[in-house]
Amino acid sequence: MTMLKFENVTSDNIALLDRDFLKAGQAGTADEPRETVEVAKNFERATPILIYDGSEPIAFLVYEVLKADATTFFIWDFVVHHESQGKGYGYAIMRQLIDYLKSNNGATRIELAIVPDNMPARKLYLKVGFRENGKTNSDGELEMEMAL
Repeated sequence: MTMLKFENVTSDNIALLDRDFLKAGQAGTADEPRETVEVAKNFERATPILIYDGSEPIAFLVYEVLKADATTFFIWDFVVHHESQGKGYGYAIMRQLIDYLKSNNGATRIELAIVPDNMPARKLYLKVGFRENGKTNSDGELEMEMAL
């Protein structure tokens, strides 16, 4: 796997989000990326990102700065395109994102939340180093965190 490229979602590349990222049966585990970009516009510190392997967009996520000190981040709606799932991209993307947030943004903590029955996501995040904190958010999602 080559080094993945992370690119902010802009008017130049937003059309790439119009293809279906989720496959049938995945509804409810995450929102389609185009919808998430619209929601992210309401959050001043949210950054929608497209992830590429070469020239092909393979994944999408949003990270948000949670604290004024800009060291705590929240990852939402991480979606690997259904055609790229099961190929190790999720792990590689998370490791690269964690390294980026730590080295370029001084991140000391990263948080996320998952739908409780999304076992592939839960397994991935535990493998990457997140831990469940025993809390559930207002959407009924399990909260996970990582201290860096």
